[in-house]
Amino acid sequence: MDVSCPQNYKGLFKPDYYSKLNDFNIQNNEENHKYNLMRWSFLYIAVSYSCFGFTTFHIKLTKKLFPDEFSAPSYLFYRNIILIPISLYFLKSLNVNFTRYSEIKNKNWFFIRLTGNYFAFVAIIKCMMYLRVSTAQCLNSMHPAFVLIISAIILKEKFYKRYVYGIIICFIGSVIIIMNENEKAQDIGIINEFDVAADSINFLDTKFDNSQELNILNIFIGSLWGILNSILVAHVVVGIKILSKDKIPMVVQNFFLGINNTVLGLIHGFLIQKFSFNIFFGLVSSSGGIIFYISNYLLNKGYENLPISKTTPLAYISTLSAFILSVLFLGENLYVTDIIGSLLILVFNVYNAWVPPK
Repeated sequence: MDVSCPQNYKGLFKPDYYSKLNDFNIQNNEENHKYNLMRWSFLYIAVSYSCFGFTTFHIKLTKKLFPDEFSAPSYLFYRNIILIPISLYFLKSLNVNFTRYSEIKNKNWFFIRLTGNYFAFVAIIKCMMYLRVSTAQCLNSMHPAFVLIISAIILKEKFYKRYVYGIIICFIGSVIIIMNENEKAQDIGIINEFDVAADSINFLDTKFDNSQELNILNIFIGSLWGILNSILVAHVVVGIKILSKDKIPMVVQNFFLGINNTVLGLIHGFLIQKFSFNIFFGLVSSSGGIIFYISNYLLNKGYENLPISKTTPLAYISTLSAFILSVLFLGENLYVTDIIGSLLILVFNVYNAWVPPK
């Protein structure tokens, strides 16, 4: 009886066949692993931007709960001082090598990352003097356009046309949401109660009334503050990426961020001579810092495996979260334009996250 291998199957027993098969399996496993990492990174960044939307909502919620105690420096002081003990805890528990200031290569971007964060929040607070939360967050979500430009120039990241389309689609969604802002502003009737800084220009010292011209002016002023916030946020996002590439852990960045912005809060409060020592106000403001810390951690985790340019459309998720929270808890009205704009933002981000670019 002939037990030899049939002619058609003899190739299976050649060493070259198994070597090629093994190489193919290794390559396939590596690609699957890389793709899974990318999906998890998208998830981290999506959750991160959802938390960032909450931080915007948290500002106005704190103002609503503590109208007499609230001021920008007080809020930002308590929000940032909580970052110091949290960072120290993780530095010790994770055994992270502490990076000294003298060891930082890109000191300019380090300064932009820290100080830009403080003034970005001052700008968004000023923006919400004139606009509702979800609209302010829409303007904040314009920052991906600036991020794409900066990351392409500074970081030399690969650029796909779909990212431009994504920015356009998401921006159109944001514009649709803001379309009824004139009526929405009259619905909530809240502006100009934040006292951001004594030396800042007081464009307007009145609340919304039935004057259409006044409401248009309020929207214009709030939009300018929102655009300034977007520019600052874009630089902060690129700064995080640059510092991460220089192997400066996020926990170290947050430690310096806490110290820097706590000091800025004290100086800011001294300049406008308004600072609150209310314990409950401090606790509520500090809770915003905890959410902010989680947002930063997840954002950095996502950037480990993805370029900034690919993830920028995800920033518009913060618009959705701020919009939903403001409707549910601040009594802001829900309009058909809000639903249409939100769907545009959501659909593209799901597509961009799960369909790889060609």
